[in-house]
Amino acid sequence: MGNSLHVSIGGFIRPNFKSYTSFWKRAFYKYGVYYREDARIILDKQPTTYGVTFGAGLPFVFQRRLSHANIGFDIGKKGSGTVIEENFFKINFGFTFNDDEWFIKRKYN
Repeated sequence: MGNSLHVSIGGFIRPNFKSYTSFWKRAFYKYGVYYREDARIILDKQPTTYGVTFGAGLPFVFQRRLSHANIGFDIGKKGSGTVIEENFFKINFGFTFNDDEWFIKRKYN
């Protein structure tokens, strides 16, 4: 076993969240890069993983609340420089349902 390391950076762009004319201007566009060193040592080499990520958060209305359908892609290389080297492509799907009534104080119980 050796020391492990994980470094990543990313962000998002949302062109115009108030746009009523363009669906694509209200969407989130997400991006990032990462580098990771595994703690395991295989044949005197420490496997590394690196890749890029990108995706989008597509807005929709659910029960009169703004929610998002999220899709993401991850492209990278795992185990670089070792016998277990592989290239990968990963697709992620997810949903964000917003409920802003949770913390509203009720007038009547």
